Amino acid sequence: MNVFLIKIQIFLYIILTSIFLRILSYQQLNKFIKGSPFFMSRSNLCQNEYSKIVERLSKKINVNKCFVKSIVLFKALKKNGFCPRLIVGGRFVDSIYHSHSWVELKEQNLIYQNKDDFKEVIRYT
Repeated sequence: MNVFLIKIQIFLYIILTSIFLRILSYQQLNKFIKGSPFFMSRSNLCQNEYSKIVERLSKKINVNKCFVKSIVLFKALKKNGFCPRLIVGGRFVDSIYHSHSWVELKEQNLIYQNKDDFKEVIRYT
Protein backbone atom coordinates (compact mmCIF):
# COMPACT_ATOMS: atom_id res chain seq x y z
CA MET A 1 0.00 0.00 0.00
CA ASN A 2 1.24 3.45 -0.88
CA VAL A 3 2.49 5.35 2.21
CA PHE A 4 0.95 8.58 0.90
CA LEU A 5 -2.48 6.94 0.83
CA ILE A 6 -1.97 5.63 4.39
CA LYS A 7 -1.10 9.16 5.52
CA ILE A 8 -4.26 10.55 3.93
CA GLN A 9 -6.36 7.88 5.64
CA ILE A 10 -4.74 8.55 9.02
CA PHE A 11 -5.19 12.30 8.51
CA LEU A 12 -8.92 11.79 7.86
CA TYR A 13 -9.19 9.48 10.86
CA ILE A 14 -7.62 12.15 13.09
CA ILE A 15 -10.21 14.67 11.93
CA LEU A 16 -13.13 12.24 12.26
CA THR A 17 -12.05 11.08 15.70
CA SER A 18 -11.75 14.70 16.87
CA ILE A 19 -15.30 15.36 15.68
CA PHE A 20 -16.68 12.12 17.11
CA LEU A 21 -15.26 12.96 20.55
CA ARG A 22 -17.40 16.09 20.56
CA ILE A 23 -20.68 14.67 19.26
CA LEU A 24 -20.94 11.00 20.24
CA SER A 25 -22.28 9.65 23.50
CA TYR A 26 -20.05 7.46 25.63
CA GLN A 27 -21.75 4.30 24.32
CA GLN A 28 -21.40 5.42 20.69
CA LEU A 29 -17.76 6.37 21.19
CA ASN A 30 -17.12 3.01 22.82
CA LYS A 31 -18.56 1.24 19.74
CA PHE A 32 -16.45 3.43 17.46
CA ILE A 33 -13.26 2.54 19.34
CA LYS A 34 -14.02 -1.18 19.38
CA GLY A 35 -15.23 -1.29 15.77
CA SER A 36 -13.15 -1.94 12.70
CA PRO A 37 -11.71 1.11 10.89
CA PHE A 38 -14.12 1.65 8.03
CA PHE A 39 -11.77 3.07 5.41
CA MET A 40 -8.23 2.40 6.58
CA SER A 41 -6.17 0.16 4.31
CA ARG A 42 -3.72 -2.53 5.29
CA SER A 43 -0.02 -1.93 4.72
CA ASN A 44 3.34 -3.35 5.68
CA LEU A 45 4.50 -0.44 7.86
CA CYS A 46 5.95 -1.24 11.27
CA GLN A 47 4.29 -0.03 14.48
CA ASN A 48 6.81 2.77 15.02
CA GLU A 49 6.15 4.15 11.55
CA TYR A 50 2.43 4.35 12.32
CA SER A 51 3.20 6.11 15.58
CA LYS A 52 5.41 8.67 13.83
CA ILE A 53 2.80 9.32 11.13
CA VAL A 54 0.04 9.88 13.70
CA GLU A 55 2.27 12.22 15.73
CA ARG A 56 3.42 14.27 12.72
CA LEU A 57 -0.01 14.64 11.15
CA SER A 58 -1.65 15.49 14.48
CA LYS A 59 0.95 18.17 15.08
CA LYS A 60 0.44 19.66 11.60
CA ILE A 61 -3.27 20.19 12.20
CA ASN A 62 -2.85 21.17 15.85
CA VAL A 63 -4.54 18.12 17.37
CA ASN A 64 -2.73 17.54 20.63
CA LYS A 65 -5.23 15.41 22.54
CA CYS A 66 -3.65 12.15 23.58
CA PHE A 67 -7.04 10.40 23.39
CA VAL A 68 -7.53 11.30 19.71
CA LYS A 69 -4.02 10.25 18.75
CA SER A 70 -4.26 7.06 20.78
CA ILE A 71 -7.57 6.03 19.19
CA VAL A 72 -6.23 6.62 15.68
CA LEU A 73 -3.00 4.72 16.35
CA PHE A 74 -4.90 1.89 18.07
CA LYS A 75 -7.26 1.47 15.11
CA ALA A 76 -4.45 1.66 12.51
CA LEU A 77 -2.39 -0.97 14.32
CA LYS A 78 -5.37 -3.24 14.88
CA LYS A 79 -6.34 -3.02 11.19
CA ASN A 80 -2.83 -4.13 10.25
CA GLY A 81 -2.68 -7.26 12.36
CA PHE A 82 -0.96 -5.94 15.46
CA CYS A 83 -2.41 -6.52 18.95
CA PRO A 84 -2.34 -3.03 20.49
CA ARG A 85 -3.88 -1.99 23.79
CA LEU A 86 -5.50 1.43 24.13
CA ILE A 87 -5.34 2.47 27.76
CA VAL A 88 -7.07 5.38 29.46
CA GLY A 89 -5.75 6.30 32.87
CA GLY A 90 -6.36 8.93 35.46
CA ARG A 91 -4.87 10.56 38.53
CA PHE A 92 -5.60 13.30 41.03
CA VAL A 93 -3.22 16.24 41.40
CA ASP A 94 -4.18 18.84 44.00
CA SER A 95 -7.78 17.52 44.04
CA ILE A 96 -8.06 17.92 40.25
CA TYR A 97 -8.61 14.81 38.13
CA HIS A 98 -6.38 14.44 35.08
CA SER A 99 -6.82 11.79 32.39
CA HIS A 100 -4.35 10.45 29.91
CA SER A 101 -4.38 7.78 27.20
CA TRP A 102 -1.70 5.80 25.46
CA VAL A 103 -1.17 2.79 23.22
CA GLU A 104 0.92 -0.19 24.22
CA LEU A 105 2.19 -2.93 21.97
CA LYS A 106 4.17 -5.80 23.49
CA GLU A 107 4.71 -3.71 26.65
CA GLN A 108 6.21 -0.88 24.58
CA ASN A 109 4.49 2.51 24.79
CA LEU A 110 4.08 3.91 21.30
CA ILE A 111 2.71 7.28 22.34
CA TYR A 112 3.50 9.14 25.53
CA GLN A 113 6.19 7.83 27.75
CA ASN A 114 4.99 9.70 30.88
CA LYS A 115 2.10 7.38 31.74
CA ASP A 116 3.61 6.00 34.95
CA ASP A 117 1.73 8.30 37.32
CA PHE A 118 -1.66 7.36 35.87
CA LYS A 119 -3.84 4.55 37.18
CA GLU A 120 -5.46 2.48 34.45
CA VAL A 121 -9.21 3.09 34.20
CA ILE A 122 -10.19 1.56 30.84
CA ARG A 123 -8.39 -0.85 28.51
CA TYR A 124 -9.35 -1.66 24.93
CA THR A 125 -7.82 -4.66 23.18
